[in-house]
Amino acid sequence: MPRLARALLAAAAALAAAAAPAAAQLPAGGFSSNAELIRNVATGPSSGGRLVGRHFYLTTGRELRIFDVSAPEDPQQVGRLALTSPGAAEQRAPEEDPDTNGRILLTTNGGNLQVYDVSNPSAPALAAELDGLEQHTITCVLDCTWAYGSEGAIVDLRDPKAPKLAGEWTEAAESGSAHDVTEVAPGLVLTATQPILLLDVREDPTKPKVLSTTDAPGFVHQTLWPHGGTDTMMLSAGEAIGPACSESASATFITWSATGAPGAPFKLLGQFAMSTGVGADGRMPATTFCTHWFTEHPSFRGGGLVAMGWYEHGTRFLQVARDGKIEEIGFYLPAGSRSSAAYWISDRVVYVADYYRGLDVVRWTGDIPPGAPAPAPGGDPAPPSSSPPDRAATFDDLVRLPSAKRCQRPGRLAVRVRRHDADPVTSLRARIGRKTVARARGRALRKPVKVRRLPRKRFKLVVQVTTRSGHVVAGGRSYRPCARKR
Repeated sequence: MPRLARALLAAAAALAAAAAPAAAQLPAGGFSSNAELIRNVATGPSSGGRLVGRHFYLTTGRELRIFDVSAPEDPQQVGRLALTSPGAAEQRAPEEDPDTNGRILLTTNGGNLQVYDVSNPSAPALAAELDGLEQHTITCVLDCTWAYGSEGAIVDLRDPKAPKLAGEWTEAAESGSAHDVTEVAPGLVLTATQPILLLDVREDPTKPKVLSTTDAPGFVHQTLWPHGGTDTMMLSAGEAIGPACSESASATFITWSATGAPGAPFKLLGQFAMSTGVGADGRMPATTFCTHWFTEHPSFRGGGLVAMGWYEHGTRFLQVARDGKIEEIGFYLPAGSRSSAAYWISDRVVYVADYYRGLDVVRWTGDIPPGAPAPAPGGDPAPPSSSPPDRAATFDDLVRLPSAKRCQRPGRLAVRVRRHDADPVTSLRARIGRKTVARARGRALRKPVKVRRLPRKRFKLVVQVTTRSGHVVAGGRSYRPCARKR
C-alpha cells in the first residue's frame, strides 16, 4: 500500500478494531459456490503474514501473532507480542509482508527495522532495532543473514542482535517506484520496481549483480517466481487508487514467460483486471485501492491456481492457463471486507489477512486447475499422472468424491481413498455441517467409506484426511438427497 494512504488506514483500522469485541467472529458475507468461510479470527486489522513450516506469522497494527497451523482449518495461536515501535500507545497501519526464517522475523515500523526472536514461537521477543531505516517492506536474504529493504537498504544480519546498514542495492541499476523485493531462490532477488530487476547477491550481498531488467505496463506491487526461480512463469501484480481503477495499467495481475531467464527479460503473457459491479454479483461498486498481495497454489507449475487479496473486492481465485491467459473462477467477498493478502496454507485452505476483519480462514472447494508436469531428474517432463515430487499431495491426489450430478441415498454415498505410495492416507473424517458422519483408519481405508445418514435437504460433505507424514488436507462437495418414498 502506498505510504500516503497508511495514515488514512490507521484511523479506519482503529474504528474497525473498536467496533468488534476482541473475541467476536465477524459474519461470512458473500462468496462463490466454490469458496466458503470456515471461521474468522478477530486479531485486529491485518495486512499480511508469512507461512514457514507449521507456523503462520501474522502482523496487525499493534501485534505479532503466531499460529500453529498443523490443522489448517483450525489455526491455534501459540504466541503473541506487542510491536514495540513506534510506540505501543500509538496507532498505525498494519505491518505489511513480514518475513522470517522461523528463527528471526523482520518488520519495519516508525522508520526503524525491528528484528524479533521467534525461535520459540510461544515466547517471541524483540532482539534488536535499527534506527533510521525508512523502508516500506523488508525481506530476508540468504536465510535471514542479510535483509533487503524495498527502498534499497541492505542490512547485515549475520549477528541478528546487532543489525548494521551495509549498502544500497538501488546503486546496481536505475529503477523507480520501489515497493517490495522477494528472494525467489537463495541469493536471487526479484524487485517490485519499474523496471523489474533480477539481482544475484550470492557472491557479495553488498554488491548485487543485475541479471535482467523487465519493463512493466504499470506500477509493480509484488513479484513471485515459483519453484525457486525455476518455473516457466513469473507472476506480478500492481496496485492503484480507486474508487474505480479497472482502467489503470497498475491495477492488474500479470503473467510473464520466464523461459529466457535469468539472462533475458521476462515476456508479458497475460493480464487480468477487476471491474466494478454490485455485491450480489461478487463485485463492489467502488474500492479504495485495487489489487494487493497474492500467492500461488501449492500445485502451481507453469500455470494453475492463484489466490489474491483485492481490497473491497475481497479475495479472488484466478486460473492461469499454460499460455499465461488468466480467468477468474471464484471469489470470497465477506461483509465489511478490505482484503489485503491471501495465503495458501494447504491445497484447500486459504488464510486472508484483512484490514478490517483480521484473519479469515477460507476453504476452496472447487476444482484445482492442473499445472504442467514436474520435470524428471534428467530434465524430461514426468508422466502426467504423477504428482510433482517437490509438493505435498493435494486433496484430489488422495481422495475421490462421488459426482454431484446424481442424488444421494444413505449408505450409498461413499468416499474413496486413492492410492498414494509416497505418502498414503492413514485416517479420514467426513462431516456435514459440524456433525461427523463417517470415520476410518488404516486398513478400513482400502474399502469405500460410506456415509449412512444424510440430511433431507441439500448438504455439503467435507472430508479431511491425514497422511503418514502428518500432512492434513480437506475438500468437499455439495449434494442433493434423493426424494424419499412415501
